[in-house]
Amino acid sequence: DYEIMEGVRLIAGGSFWGCNALTSVVIPNSVTCIGEEAFFHCERLTSVVIPNSVTYIGEEAFVFCERLTSVVIPNSIKSIEGGMFVGCDSLKTVVFPEGVINIGGSAFSDCTNMTSVVIPSGVSHISPYTFSGCSSLISVDMPEGVVSIEWGAFANCAALSSIVIPGSVKLVEDYVFQGCTALIEIKVLAMNPPAIEKNTFEGVSRSIPVYVPAGSLEKYRANEFWGEFVGLCEM
Repeated sequence: DYEIMEGVRLIAGGSFWGCNALTSVVIPNSVTCIGEEAFFHCERLTSVVIPNSVTYIGEEAFVFCERLTSVVIPNSIKSIEGGMFVGCDSLKTVVFPEGVINIGGSAFSDCTNMTSVVIPSGVSHISPYTFSGCSSLISVDMPEGVVSIEWGAFANCAALSSIVIPGSVKLVEDYVFQGCTALIEIKVLAMNPPAIEKNTFEGVSRSIPVYVPAGSLEKYRANEFWGEFVGLCEM
């Protein structure tokens, strides 16, 4: 266990890089910033307490903390930077504060034990590869207000069985649901079909039901890529 002294304001980038004996860390209320790669590959780190004084956590801060099981992001954090928890194999749950407005690219890539995620209401874009390779992910709750789901965001989430695409979504980029082979239904809440690309649903059966709003079915059937789904039907 390690307790950082009260009065420390900055945990500099790479401060605990590769500290393989570190199992837990307590961060005091004086700390306002955790730098990039601060806890990179602390493979035995199981818990970390982040106080509300922290307003910034840098990219890849907890990459390959393979035994980290849960994280509570403090209310003071507005942005989850790119790659923050890549390869945290044991991470099952993350609690986001409602104030979060950005989740960076690959932030949770290859968190292979994560089973569910609720994306905060202030997030408008789901960044590239944010949850790619989360092979145990079975539940995703996206809020109204999300406008775009970007390249590969949920690629290879092989346990994901259903997805609801909010009515606010205008664009679902290529490879977003690539390899989501367990998908058995899709619900799309937009009256006008969101733009998708040739490989958005690569590897997903085109015979699964895709539910769309009443009165919008012909628009989806006429769309080049949505029209590939033979199970299109109105809710």
